[in-house]
Amino acid sequence: MEDKTLTYTLIFPTLPVTPSPRHPVTQSPRHPVTPSPESPYFINFSSYCCYSCG
Repeated sequence: MEDKTLTYTLIFPTLPVTPSPRHPVTQSPRHPVTPSPESPYFINFSSYCCYSCG
């Protein structure tokens, strides 16, 4: 998981990984940062981000 975390940091430097009131994942269940369900990177990041925030 730690290796993936570093990868996400490099791929998504603009997306917050720490809990924040402005966190899009927390505010919207539809996860607006997910452009396509075919993108495993966004899906994995979403799962990790939700886990990190929750």
